[in-house]
Amino acid sequence: MFTPGPVVYHCILSFLCIVLSSVLLAAQHLPAPSGIGTTTKPHTVVYKLKPQSGNQLRMANGNPMQKALQKVGAKSVEQKFPGKAPAPFARKARVDLSLIYELKYDPSHNLEAVQQALLATGMVEYVEPLYERVPLYQPNDPASDSTKTSQAYLRNIQAYGGWAVQKGDTNIIIGILDTGFRLTHEDIRQKIKYNYDDPIDGIDNDGDGLIDNFFGWDFADRDNNPDDDSPYRGHGVGVAGAAIGHADNGVGIAGVGFNTKFLPVKVFPSTDYGSFGGYEAIVYAADKGCSIINLSWGGEGSSKFEQDIINYAALDRDVVIVAACGNTNAKVNIYPAAYENVLSVGGTNNDVKTSGQTWNYKVDVTAPSSGIYTTAVSRDDAYSRGYGTSYASPQVAGAAALVRSHLPHLNAVQVIERLRATSDNIYHLSGNAPYNELLGRGRLNVKRALRDTQAKSVRCTSFSVVDNKVAQIGDTLLIHLSVMNYLDPTTALKLTLTSTSPFIKVLDDNELNIGAMGTLASSNNHSKPFRFVVLPDAPHNAQATFRVGFTDGAYEDFQYFQLPVNPDYLTLTANNLHITLNSKGNLGYNGYNFGQGIGITYKGSTSLVFEGGLLVATAPDRVSDNVRNASWQTDNDFVAVNAARLRHNTGEADQEISGVMRDKFPAPAQAGVQVSYKGMAWSDSSDADYVILEYRIRNVTPDTIETLHAGLFADWNITDAYLNVADWDETLQMGYVYNMGQASPYAGISLLSVTPPSYYAIDNLSGGSSTFAIADGFSTQEKYRALSGGVARTKAWGSGYGNDVAHVVGTTASRLAPGQSQMVSFAIVAGDDLEQLRQNARAALTKYQVMKAGPAPLAINDTVCVGSSVSLAPQGGVRFKFYADEAKTKLLGTGNNFKLAALDTSTVLYVCNADSLFDSPLVPFRIEVANSPVAGFSIVQQKEALEPNKSVDFRNESEHGNSWQWDFGNGATSTEQHPSYTYELPGTYNVSLIVSNAYNCNEDTVTQRIEIKQSGTVIPPLDAPQQFQVYPNPAVYELHVAMPAADAALTLFMTDAMGRRVSPKLSSRLPHKAIFDLSGLAEGLYIVQLTYEDNTNTSRLLIIRP
Repeated sequence: MFTPGPVVYHCILSFLCIVLSSVLLAAQHLPAPSGIGTTTKPHTVVYKLKPQSGNQLRMANGNPMQKALQKVGAKSVEQKFPGKAPAPFARKARVDLSLIYELKYDPSHNLEAVQQALLATGMVEYVEPLYERVPLYQPNDPASDSTKTSQAYLRNIQAYGGWAVQKGDTNIIIGILDTGFRLTHEDIRQKIKYNYDDPIDGIDNDGDGLIDNFFGWDFADRDNNPDDDSPYRGHGVGVAGAAIGHADNGVGIAGVGFNTKFLPVKVFPSTDYGSFGGYEAIVYAADKGCSIINLSWGGEGSSKFEQDIINYAALDRDVVIVAACGNTNAKVNIYPAAYENVLSVGGTNNDVKTSGQTWNYKVDVTAPSSGIYTTAVSRDDAYSRGYGTSYASPQVAGAAALVRSHLPHLNAVQVIERLRATSDNIYHLSGNAPYNELLGRGRLNVKRALRDTQAKSVRCTSFSVVDNKVAQIGDTLLIHLSVMNYLDPTTALKLTLTSTSPFIKVLDDNELNIGAMGTLASSNNHSKPFRFVVLPDAPHNAQATFRVGFTDGAYEDFQYFQLPVNPDYLTLTANNLHITLNSKGNLGYNGYNFGQGIGITYKGSTSLVFEGGLLVATAPDRVSDNVRNASWQTDNDFVAVNAARLRHNTGEADQEISGVMRDKFPAPAQAGVQVSYKGMAWSDSSDADYVILEYRIRNVTPDTIETLHAGLFADWNITDAYLNVADWDETLQMGYVYNMGQASPYAGISLLSVTPPSYYAIDNLSGGSSTFAIADGFSTQEKYRALSGGVARTKAWGSGYGNDVAHVVGTTASRLAPGQSQMVSFAIVAGDDLEQLRQNARAALTKYQVMKAGPAPLAINDTVCVGSSVSLAPQGGVRFKFYADEAKTKLLGTGNNFKLAALDTSTVLYVCNADSLFDSPLVPFRIEVANSPVAGFSIVQQKEALEPNKSVDFRNESEHGNSWQWDFGNGATSTEQHPSYTYELPGTYNVSLIVSNAYNCNEDTVTQRIEIKQSGTVIPPLDAPQQFQVYPNPAVYELHVAMPAADAALTLFMTDAMGRRVSPKLSSRLPHKAIFDLSGLAEGLYIVQLTYEDNTNTSRLLIIRP
């Protein structure tokens, strides 16, 4: 509805609200949606090269980055900001935008795989998705504002008083980056900053890479038309009016910026072919000379790429960036408003937080956000009311333009601080009581921002725990902070530290008197750090909130910070080898949370590992771990019983991480274990290149675990991951990895336990038909195969030229009774070359043997057959003493084993560990003599029923055995107690059974001959006509078709399991028979289609080969 002085209430059409409800902020009175603005550009990432890598990439061909891009199926790679490399000898830029690239990758790859591939090159600083941010407005409710005058918000923010001081300068430009604009609007058309260096002539006259960007630019659809035809139509027009609406022109409204002009930049797409272009537009606006940029859009989820762009504009280009804090009706950070170097704007209505809008500690100021009367898109003389922080932000941007005109000597950060420091306190209002200090310092006051002669603003520029120590429960930690005074000098500045987190106690010495500070002066508390304690009720991976209060006479201010507390992932940093361990058995990172942990680094390198962790298995379908599974998700089998904790100088190690975890037994597919783990590191130079990991694995099931397999999995990425080689050192029982293209470093995992080793080297890509690859995931069956086969595959290097590799280094223990534990230990080792790696592995082994000198051996209770000789090999050490009696009067021998001659009676020996200067306590080893096994079996079926392709069931009738080795007479075998087997061909077979007891001694063998007869049965056709016969089935080289009618017309087609149609050759035709040659066809199941006279018949046929 239009009125004589056209007013269009800004409201979104019903269908548009429905379509956009999943991505836009909710209307008032609706629940806030989750994950606003977190949609990402499909199959696209942005990555930033490390500075040295950028030079390497420009200079080298065939570099690791090119190989990584090939691996992920790169469809396009675009340098986001070409020509933005800092000039030689120029002042060092804070952000080098020339290192940032956008990659479109093949949809068959997932984001994690792309991140892995790029980060594995060692050339990349970060890899992130590109967020598609959304406008931060709310649908309006016209009735709620019927009593308001048109621009009452200008009085609220003291704009009129401000204009009495300064009306702005047409040379101060606000870059408004939004949904698009109506450039012909009566209150906008005179406020456009045209680019006279590039008129509309089809030529890029100013050489900026954009043709005819005279009126601005559309970064979403990549053209020179910034008109608003996006799905959010009207948003940008309203935002522009609030900031720069033409004042004193006798019509419409006045924007807060008064005389200020704006650069129109469209960043939201009009079609499905476009994509959000907000951050490219920030660079453009900054480079085009905008002094202020307004961003009335955003979303949850932070990005290093986006922060880089913000820092470039704010720090390198001195731009005031103003952003809306969001309308989520929740305490949540919305970006870009929550980034550093951004002025975050919240929303108020009559100085009370507007219902439905966001609050957080990142908000700097507020401004009116309800019923903002501004320009509208429908006509050149249309106006409407806007709702949301989208319309609060441009008011502050307009005020920033006035301050930059009035106080041109202030830099961008000082302008931000002046607007914040001169805002009006609104926390005395009862409606704001629930949001104390969550709405910034106050509501915007334009008059004070321009007129106040005493504006103070001291801010913390750094806030951190001393020495980067981990804040664990019970710890007392120190905080260092640095501050800068951005505005007028202080005389008696005092800082006070408190915390709003209930699990944090700030200790009494929480005040710091700094006193006088000049403008742009800095100070710190390093000589007297603040202290706090983490209380016992702190949850895992919590964020503790701290408040720094500032006072100086009448000046009062505050600033909030968050620090991570009680993490369940920790890092050993005592020596050259740094490694992160978590509470669920992972090495390197906290699962797939690559921002939590440092991986494994050596002498300051980038991470050498992509993923790693403990694997424990007791059967092919019972494997517990927290590494990737077949679906590229973490298996998440282990849960923390006692979360990982970092300790220093424990007596065993200079640094130690320890904890307890347990798998989810009795849930299916679990090994049924509890694991007490310990990671140890030392700072001495002789111990500086390894860490030792110790796992005590306890059986928590009610049954004896017959065989326990345990090992460490590691997917290494040593520089160029695609040139890696995994190898095995039998002497040191060490699996190690290196890069074929460079001499250093080498890294590996050595087994320290004295139990038998297992090793499996994995080609992540294209391992070959005899093995498996894990680029497509790591299945339970593959994990078990890698753990259980002994030293099975000793090398992985693709076709001999290097590959992306991983390995599993493990061991095996037998018969773990309920409640019994098995110690399994490894060393993570690194070195500059292979010989140094081996030296460091030997040092780790020696260290561990000294540490563990003298533990009692694990008791052996075994049963053998009469007449067997027994070799006792105790576990838990290397050298043992064997005694005949508990009093140690008769020493039988010394060594790592002892052999008993043929036994005919049960025997007890007493054994102690002799690795150290002192023997361990004696442990009795009991050997029971058991009966010899007697082999025997029978066949369940009648002999006449033994036919090809029918199961034959064997019943074991042996005595005194617990292992069975069947041979079915055709090369097939089984170790089941009562196996079933299906013979494919007729014939006579000698079936044998070898039975042994637990130690495979005194075996007994029995053999029976069985006959498998061909019954000649014809598999009936699917549609069951009986006019002819097809045989034999299974067939070998020929197929016979018998027909009642002589010389009848006959055609035959066959279809294999892949759906391919084949026609076997007719080799012979008789009056009542046709014979077809099957020799050219592969084994397998086929569908046979026969056309006989006027009938069509379909059958199944199995082709086998002898």
